[in-house]
Amino acid sequence: MSYQKKDLYQLDFTGLYEITAGNTDFMLSLLQVISTGLDQYPQKLKQALDSQAIEDFASIAHKYKSSTAYLHFEDLQGLLSELEKTAVYNTDLYLKHQMVEELSHFALEQVMLKIQELLLK
Repeated sequence: MSYQKKDLYQLDFTGLYEITAGNTDFMLSLLQVISTGLDQYPQKLKQALDSQAIEDFASIAHKYKSSTAYLHFEDLQGLLSELEKTAVYNTDLYLKHQMVEELSHFALEQVMLKIQELLLK
């Protein structure tokens, strides 16, 4: 799997618009939950990695993937899926965790911009 440069990352909020049926309050609520996950899950992954709790690491990657699924952010979803499946056998987890942090930071910025956009409507 190859990862694109930051300027090529893309989030797709279409799924959120569909699930919320255009209800701005509901969408804001979901985006706030997603932003919390984007902020907290990378640190949880790092803690599991630092304590060498690889099974926990894989479980957290799975939960993180599920919590961000509505963003249709393929770069992050693909990486988390890979980490979930191969954590036990993977020797470059720290490098991949750095990628997760970068992708998470980008996604969090985009989610916060969408929240601001919706609040200004």
